[in-house]
Amino acid sequence: MSEDNVEQLKQQSIELAQEIGQSIISIQTEISQRKLKLEQERIDAERDSELKSLELRYNKGLMSEKAYNKAVEATNAEADRKKEEVERAAFEREKRLKIMGIASIRLPVSQKYGQKPALQAGK
Repeated sequence: MSEDNVEQLKQQSIELAQEIGQSIISIQTEISQRKLKLEQERIDAERDSELKSLELRYNKGLMSEKAYNKAVEATNAEADRKKEEVERAAFEREKRLKIMGIASIRLPVSQKYGQKPALQAGK
């Protein structure tokens, strides 16, 4: 096998590895987005259930209007806090995936041009 053939096979291997890496990252990003959507739906369902429960208690006269309004406000605030938390976690997951994607491209390019990749923070 000639050196050109070996070099060509090396390049094809690098390109294939890049494609596989990008596909994996795309799949993980989609999974992250689906997970976020499911978590948001779960939070909404919990909030809706709690609000219905509060409404029933209020309608039965088991709580005052002031207590009902305060409980509704607290329930909505808690749901908003939980949603913000899961959105932040999803953002951080996807940010790490994007960094991995950049690194997976940078490494083969660096190898192709004989450079040492600077993947450590601050370099």
